Amino acid sequence: MKDKPTNNSNVARKSIKKGKKRYKARLSQKGLATIVIFILIILAIVITLVTSFMNKNNIDRVSSRLDLSMGKSISEIEKTAKVEFNQSASNAILSNLIKFNYIAEPTVTTRVCGVSLPRWVVYAKTNKSGNTTQFTIYDFTTLEDNILGMKVKEPIEIQDLIGTSADSLKDVLDIDPYISIMLEDGSKQYIFRYYYKDSTSTNDVSIQLCIDVDVNGTVIDATETNIDFISSILSMAEVTTSTDEN
Repeated sequence: MKDKPTNNSNVARKSIKKGKKRYKARLSQKGLATIVIFILIILAIVITLVTSFMNKNNIDRVSSRLDLSMGKSISEIEKTAKVEFNQSASNAILSNLIKFNYIAEPTVTTRVCGVSLPRWVVYAKTNKSGNTTQFTIYDFTTLEDNILGMKVKEPIEIQDLIGTSADSLKDVLDIDPYISIMLEDGSKQYIFRYYYKDSTSTNDVSIQLCIDVDVNGTVIDATETNIDFISSILSMAEVTTSTDEN
């Protein structure tokens, strides 16, 4: 006949079980802490990469850095402005917009009239010494919703813009420039494209607004041009036939 376990042995067994539970609890806590630390590290890396990507591809940051880099060589600008330039464009559309010596394009893209384009592009002109004399920035995101430009409720009164600060243009107009031109002497030119619905004809009217800014950052001139897209789209180029040749 087997002896019944003593109270001491029962206490020992319970103590061992409690010890195992505490050990497992410590292991699970360590494992949880390790997982949390790992997740935080991954999040930190992702945030750093996203921030770096956003900074590199943010048109306002790029514009500010280029403005401070005017007159320097392309190699210097690539280091300070964190923008990579090439001597040729990625497609024929960008090659044919203006004459340039160097071009910079981001990796992110947008679509304008169903055509894929970089969100923005920077054209740089240089002198014989290789120093930059002009930057021209196209922001294609201003046309991604409509080739007519950015929508406004009513025509912009350009007379009210003369004498205002260039820094306040975006707030006053409530639209972004389609083209920004920075010149060697410190003056700038901004070209806005917008459209509105004419109250009489109910037709959409597209306007290209050109604003000149002096070296002090003051608007000195503003002119606008009506863009007749519909005639260009509907018109047919003249075709020469064999009958015409005879």
